Amino acid sequence: MRVFGKTVAAVVLLVGGAAVLAQQEASPGGPKAQAAAPAARRKALRRTQVVEAVEQVRDAVVNISSTQIVRLSPFGQFFDLPPDFEPFFGPSAQKVQTAGSGFVLHPAGYIVTNAHVVEAARQPKVTFADGKTYEARVLAVDTDHDLAVLKVSPNDPVKAAVLGTSSDLMIGETAIAIGNPLGFQHTVTAGVVSAVGRVLRFKDPRSPEGIKEYKGLIQTDAAINPGNSGGPLCNILGEVIGINTAIRGDAQNIGFAIPVDQLRKFLPGILDVERINRVTLGVHFEGVGPATVTKVDADSPAEAAGLKVGDTIVAVDGRPVAQDIDFFVEMMEKKPGEDVKLTVLRDGKRHTFAVRLGARPDGAQQAWRKLGMRLRDLSARQAARLGLQPGSGLLIYEVHESGPAYAAGIEPGDILVQIGQTPAKNLESVAEALDPVTSGESIEAVVLRVEQGRWTTRMGQYAVTLKAR
Repeated sequence: MRVFGKTVAAVVLLVGGAAVLAQQEASPGGPKAQAAAPAARRKALRRTQVVEAVEQVRDAVVNISSTQIVRLSPFGQFFDLPPDFEPFFGPSAQKVQTAGSGFVLHPAGYIVTNAHVVEAARQPKVTFADGKTYEARVLAVDTDHDLAVLKVSPNDPVKAAVLGTSSDLMIGETAIAIGNPLGFQHTVTAGVVSAVGRVLRFKDPRSPEGIKEYKGLIQTDAAINPGNSGGPLCNILGEVIGINTAIRGDAQNIGFAIPVDQLRKFLPGILDVERINRVTLGVHFEGVGPATVTKVDADSPAEAAGLKVGDTIVAVDGRPVAQDIDFFVEMMEKKPGEDVKLTVLRDGKRHTFAVRLGARPDGAQQAWRKLGMRLRDLSARQAARLGLQPGSGLLIYEVHESGPAYAAGIEPGDILVQIGQTPAKNLESVAEALDPVTSGESIEAVVLRVEQGRWTTRMGQYAVTLKAR
């Protein structure tokens, strides 16, 4: 009986266990149900916030490739001279293929990246997540803050990233980096925000003290490698919180990003349509947001038309403007002398003003007025005789004896190669470099001189300092 009882008990237990197991397998969440669940449901079970964030921003991330000239001569160690100086530098210059990252700022094809990704780039190309590649134009470069804006011309609007904020970052919150590390396109890495407010210093002979310093950086342990530069660092919502910019070569899991709030702060200057298009308008904004006028220049077309501080521009030539980035985009192709209709919101009412854009002084006028030297393009014949390519520099053909150029020792016949940090490719580049220079401020210039059939630098130095008058 005991044996039988034990046997019966065992049977009961087994049957009971089988019954429980059968009941579990029949339940909606049981192993069989899970195994038989549709693929979409199984995929949904694996979906995380990181996956959703990547899906939100992925199509707005681009890969940037270009050819750069690496110069090994003494000149190249100190100055980023124009690529067309290859005949001068000879075997000391070599072409290298570079790769970086970026993200779409505006659907019209405006892209943010690092300045060092495109600073010396030739024919940069932008590749999107769908594989489409476009030639890009470097619209503006801010080397002081390592930011740049490119422009591509897609047939249709492209997806733009959503800018978040870096003012409320929490140490330990999820950080996601997307970019082109080591040539692997659209690579995703995730980690956390390790620290904020970091300062990064590195040697830079072009800086006045030989050191360049970036402040307020975000530190993250999300894997960042060469090629990630310029790509977005995102939060769990898929919003851009930073622009990946640097890594520590002697460490692991330590990367740095420029806070997105710095991009917001400097973007109006980077996308300054007056500087880029050589027009005068006279309105200014601060940060990224509604196009609310914070300053109107005296004696400017905007003042003459009646615009005031506090006006919010809501349309350009009838096309809506939601934020100041839209305003920059709408104004980007405008030329001096054009009439533009600006619709503003003032005291809750709409007003439309007709503004005729003025013309800014060109590079030749700026160089003569501020530096006392007259410039012109090198002709193909002159450039060939000097062993240079057209666009490699500008001929200085007159120097006023009371001007800064004369005081610095510059002579007629010298070739202006670089002004400030801008290669002197043409008069437009000179105008761009001299625009922000006011009376009494200094700017460095690089000039070349032929002496006894050989190129030399001014007075045996790499640069001369000119003080604008």
